[in-house]
Amino acid sequence: MSGFGLLPNLFKWSIVGGLVGVIVLLLMAATSFDKVMKIMTFRKWKWLHRLVYFGGVLAVLHTWSIGTHLGSGLVQVISFIALIVLAGLELFRVTTLLSKKYKKLKIQKHFISLFIFLWLTATILIGSIPYLVDTYRDTHSNHDEHSHSEGDSHE
Repeated sequence: MSGFGLLPNLFKWSIVGGLVGVIVLLLMAATSFDKVMKIMTFRKWKWLHRLVYFGGVLAVLHTWSIGTHLGSGLVQVISFIALIVLAGLELFRVTTLLSKKYKKLKIQKHFISLFIFLWLTATILIGSIPYLVDTYRDTHSNHDEHSHSEGDSHE
């Protein structure tokens, strides 16, 4: 049996997510040259490079779930702000495309309202990630507290 099979499920999930994120980022790096873009066609190249959001989210989840010192504090705040800014930029692009594509729905009239609603929704979802992801630090500190309380009761 490999050592990977002996790891806790949280570590397995985090390592697989981090690996997929790294593969996405490596594919993007390998296809970042003009020659490759011409071979792939611009449309396929752009689709591939939009995966940066997926790879970035996987990298942040990997850091938050397995990083004992990186999963909280300043790194978590900076990651949160970066994800909020990226979400805002992507949602602005999507909202602009929707308003151009569906002119009959008069989205242009409510463009700012729609954009703010989507961005606030994304902010709430991103902000809930640390509470939804069970971190190594959470499970490890709960285990330590439990073992200390057992040790104290025997003394």
